[in-house]
Amino acid sequence: MAVQLSVAPHARLVPRTLFAAVLATAVLFRLPALLNAPGMSSDATIVGLQADHMRAGEWSWFLWGAGYQSSFDALLAAVAFTLAGSHVWTLMAVPLVGHLILLWLAFAVLRKRVDITCALILLLPLVFTPRAINSVTVYPPRQWCITCVFAAIWLLDGAGQSRRPLLRCAAGAFASILALYFDLFALQFVMGVGFFAIACSLDGKANAAAVLQRVGACAIGAAGGLSLLWLLRQSPHAASHAASLTVARIAHNLALLRETCLPWLLSYKVFTERGVTWQPPAIFRAVQIAGAGLLVLSMLFGGAALFLKRLPWSVRRFGGLGFMIAGSSLGGFLVSSMPVDQYSARYLAPIVWAAPFVLAPAAYLLRTRRFGLLVAPYLVAAAVGGWLSFGPFVHGALPTLTPPGSAQEETQLGTSLRRRGIEYAAADYWQAYRLTFLWHEQPVVVPLNPGQDRYAPYRRAFNAARVVAYIFDPSQPQAKPEAYEEQLRRAGTRYERLRVGRFTALIVHKQS
Repeated sequence: MAVQLSVAPHARLVPRTLFAAVLATAVLFRLPALLNAPGMSSDATIVGLQADHMRAGEWSWFLWGAGYQSSFDALLAAVAFTLAGSHVWTLMAVPLVGHLILLWLAFAVLRKRVDITCALILLLPLVFTPRAINSVTVYPPRQWCITCVFAAIWLLDGAGQSRRPLLRCAAGAFASILALYFDLFALQFVMGVGFFAIACSLDGKANAAAVLQRVGACAIGAAGGLSLLWLLRQSPHAASHAASLTVARIAHNLALLRETCLPWLLSYKVFTERGVTWQPPAIFRAVQIAGAGLLVLSMLFGGAALFLKRLPWSVRRFGGLGFMIAGSSLGGFLVSSMPVDQYSARYLAPIVWAAPFVLAPAAYLLRTRRFGLLVAPYLVAAAVGGWLSFGPFVHGALPTLTPPGSAQEETQLGTSLRRRGIEYAAADYWQAYRLTFLWHEQPVVVPLNPGQDRYAPYRRAFNAARVVAYIFDPSQPQAKPEAYEEQLRRAGTRYERLRVGRFTALIVHKQS
């Protein structure tokens, strides 16, 4: 008589509890940013503003002023606002939920290839992360693009064991292209996911006919995604970041990569603010260097493991996937026109997102204890470095509330402007849309530089207003009230100087 084995309830409960603990840790690690949600910049709050306009029936396929990013994050924010209200914390929850889903997708595929504990350890590089990842997980609009890539990986990985393998192959390929609509940043993942799609077609000792069918399904899915992408790119709001490639550009990017961005990404250099580097004790410096070195060696092994036949194919293809994503990120950084300063480390973030996959072969061979020891130095360095990189949001081991994070002075300033009948104002770009969102467009604030506009109707209304305010924050020293006052005096324009907290506002009465 056949004996049926059942899994004890506690055996299922333990991994679920541990995974829930990982999710909770991922949230707690970002507590400094969450507590200071009102301090988010215009790049994030523009998503909230567009979401509010979507709720009022205004639609655009692309994010305001950024034709290389879709309005999908704004759509999700509009749904969240309908459920929980239009607030900075609701806006911040949208990417955070996307990050938690990403962790689940990664865990779902990894636990099938390595033991549960190793799978959880493989998630930790996505939990204790450098600033390049932290800023994406709590501030829109990039997280859902990356989550879409992980969804594509999940779909493709499970195709071989699915009852409808061709459907999952097509859906996975389609999702990988859809991510490009969400954000052209996903270009760094295309080569790796393309390889992974073909590699997954070989799963389950499939015969030649089955392999061809799966590859064909992937091709159909990719073609569907490309067709949709092409149609959407015909929108007049779409934009391209194409730029000429020069030897000087590559040399500039190589120096930035070597001296600043890669060290910060790998956590053996930590910036707490712009240009301010944390000087660790000598012993911790050794941990940083060891962690980065062991991580790089493990990632190189993950790429080489593709040819190590003693490993199961399902593990080897993960190594190839992660290695290709990391390689694409490095190559893309070198030829891109975007890197300019230390914060360009965000363009290398796919290296960290690829880590759970490229480290899978090492986890499979070493098992829990030895693999845990291997990655422990990097995780410690990344946790400390990522925490300190929150800058003014932390004081040692504790999160702290900053003046922008409390937004008390911003609230007082908004009240003062409304009492004076001000409906439109201007400020530095990083403050403009932030203040507009905090004040629920009462008043609306446009950038001081019209070339940084993200939404043309705001500018037209500002230009038509008879009385406006120019707002200055000392944290943005590139714009000072004194220079504007001198211009107003020369033009004979009547104005009033208003001081609220750290802010200075010039109430300007335009000449007829």
